[in-house]
Amino acid sequence: MKSAEQEVFLIARVRLARVLLAQERAQEALNLLAEVDPGTMAATYAEVQGDAYAQLGQVEQARAAYERAINLGPGNAGFIDLKMRGLGS
Repeated sequence: MKSAEQEVFLIARVRLARVLLAQERAQEALNLLAEVDPGTMAATYAEVQGDAYAQLGQVEQARAAYERAINLGPGNAGFIDLKMRGLGS
């Protein structure tokens, strides 16, 4: 797959995962994201994984995914930090 095609493919998967989350189908979203190597979108994938884990009530996994997202792409750190604070202790 060419680079541009791969990027579109990865974007489509993360968008579908967000749709699944909106439908409260978090485990399906996690499965979808786990099927591919996220490449340059690793930070975005980790953030959406964190959202899915949070929806499932798996706080520690959500926190770990959010921390991974911040480490991989610190540009969104403030927003992701808010999500982590929303998880509670």
